[in-house]
Amino acid sequence: MIDKSGEVSPSAGETRPGAYDERDLLATLLVFVAKGDGTIAREETDAMIALLSRQFDIRGAEAMERLTAAVMALADDPDIARTLRSLSRFLDPAQKREMIRKMIVVADADGVQDAKELEVIHLAARILNMPESDVAMAFRAGSG
Repeated sequence: MIDKSGEVSPSAGETRPGAYDERDLLATLLVFVAKGDGTIAREETDAMIALLSRQFDIRGAEAMERLTAAVMALADDPDIARTLRSLSRFLDPAQKREMIRKMIVVADADGVQDAKELEVIHLAARILNMPESDVAMAFRAGSG
């Protein structure tokens, strides 16, 4: 479950791995998608900053810091998928769908939905343990 500050709160009897919150999880997933085609376009960076800033009411500089930390986490964590999967269990289905929708926005930001970015979105959905029907619904809804 996510509290109002964006912090991931475990359900009764659960513990969470380290101090991690929804802002970090979303930043990491957005970077994961943006890097899917091998490069992060300026438009994708701008979209990620805007999404994080609006979602969490944070300044652009803080959003950029979180994105930078996400790039480093992806480079440093050899099993980032397991880390993200572990954290995603604290999200409800609506939060997971919203994260997928935001990943689609980032994939669309440079005007091209690259096949590799789409593969990464589907991989992220599996990491989030989302049903394929929810992913298909997010794609149908588009980036708007």
